[in-house]
Formats: sequence, structure tokens, C-alpha cells
Amino acid sequence: FYAYRGNQDWQQAVVELEEMLNDDPGDTRRSIYLASALVFAGQHERARVRFEALLANRPDTDSALRDPLWYSPFPTLHAAWLRREHGDEPGAQALLELARADLRAHEEAGRILDWNDRSAALLAVMEGNDTAALRHMEQAFALGHRNLSLFDEPALTHLADDPAFQDLERRMAGDLAVQRAAVLKLICNHNPAPEHWRPLPETCSGVEPGP
Repeated sequence: FYAYRGNQDWQQAVVELEEMLNDDPGDTRRSIYLASALVFAGQHERARVRFEALLANRPDTDSALRDPLWYSPFPTLHAAWLRREHGDEPGAQALLELARADLRAHEEAGRILDWNDRSAALLAVMEGNDTAALRHMEQAFALGHRNLSLFDEPALTHLADDPAFQDLERRMAGDLAVQRAAVLKLICNHNPAPEHWRPLPETCSGVEPGP
């Protein structure tokens, strides 16, 4: 799922996650990822239905629905945005309060994570505070967040013409290009595990030889 976030191939992510869930329908982690992929793919009604099922099946209905890897409440915020889009503002507010409480708990425990600032940006914009949203996006970047899907979050798309939004997207894309070039040079010219794995020839096409 995180690889799809990198290349933003959401329709393919939906197809493959659905195939995985056909084999294991009870896999909550992949079900959360599928629901978020549906959000990014623009299939909002399907995403809403899946998120509602996930929320209903939580062991603790007073807790946020969290990302299975980073424990960030962004799935709760996706579900809140979908409820608002569906006209259920009281339901959206209930989920926003769960996300607030979850982010407070992270802060009080000293857990400083880029994904929490990404979630805080979504929360802020859904509270009508675009300035705070941009500040949290910048902080996520400062903490190492390098995922361009941030700029495709449906809740944030109205900021696309903001110079600060555009500047951050440009800087993140630039950093990712530099990192990708460095990784390709490493695996193509100095493969650290040649006995066990080799990149495909097309992967190294165009990579300059050298140190």
C-alpha cells in the first residue's frame, strides 16, 4: 500500500487489495488500506461503506480507527471526511473528536511522528483552519514525510493554489527525485546483495555508472 502511495496508482491498488481480501476477508489491515485507496481513487461511496463497516467492528468503539503501521488516526479522518460529504455532520464531528483525542494521546506520550502531523493537517482543515493545516504539513515534511499522496488528500485539494502548498509539494518532489537517483545508483552500481537479489535491467536503464 505504501508503494502505491509513492506512485499514486490507486486504481491498481484497489484491484490488488481486493484480490488479497478475497483470500482473507478478515484482514483488517488490508481492509483499512483498501478503504483509503478507494478515497484516493475517487470511489468515495465504496470507501464510505467500507469505513463504516470497519468502524462498527472496532473492539473499542470509543477509540479512533488507526493506520496499522504508524498508529496514526488518518483512517478516522478519512471516514469523517466521507461522512461530511455524505451529509452526516454529527457523525463527522464524532469522528473528529476521536481523532483529536488520539492525537492528544500521542502528544502527551511524546510520540513525534510525521504521520501524526499529516493527520493533524487533515483535522485542522476539517475544522476550517487552513493556516494550521499548512503548518502541520510543513512539520510533517520536517520530520521526514516524503509521500506525495499528501497533496492528493481530498480534504486538502482546495489548497492546491496556495503558494505555500505548491512550494512544499515542489520541495518534497525534489527530495524524492534526489533520493530515488541515489538508491538507483546504489542498487545498479553497487548492489549490496548480489547473491540474493538483482534489479531488473529496465530498472537500471539510464542510470549512470560510477561511485
